Amino acid sequence: MKTKRLKAILPLFPLILLLLLLEAFRQTAGPTVKFVSSKHNFGFVHQGDVLECDYELKNTGTATLLLYDAKVACQCTEVNKPDSVLPGKTGKIHLKFDSKSAIDRQVRTIELSTNAQKDPYILIFKCIVLKKKG
Repeated sequence: MKTKRLKAILPLFPLILLLLLLEAFRQTAGPTVKFVSSKHNFGFVHQGDVLECDYELKNTGTATLLLYDAKVACQCTEVNKPDSVLPGKTGKIHLKFDSKSAIDRQVRTIELSTNAQKDPYILIFKCIVLKKKG
């Protein structure tokens, strides 16, 4: 009885193995983003300070990473990004925040749209803006 079941399943084994391999490949194919850090804390700053930082990323996937858009909440934040990052290469998202119209605790986000499986990516920066000296 067991032999008959084994003989019935045995021809399906190559197909099952192929499906498992295809699923494993599907999950690893394409661009994959790894950030050194997706958060930055500027600490205490004074109103009017212009703050800048870079978010370094690496494409650990098998296809070119395309960076479509970087959305920010206000015009006080500028973002410069590469259009693409080749597999195995690194890129930088450059942030520039002008604190002239900000006061107190600031927690801001950048929504980065890409062609990677996990999309969008959220980058965060924060600071505490003190009143301008003087």
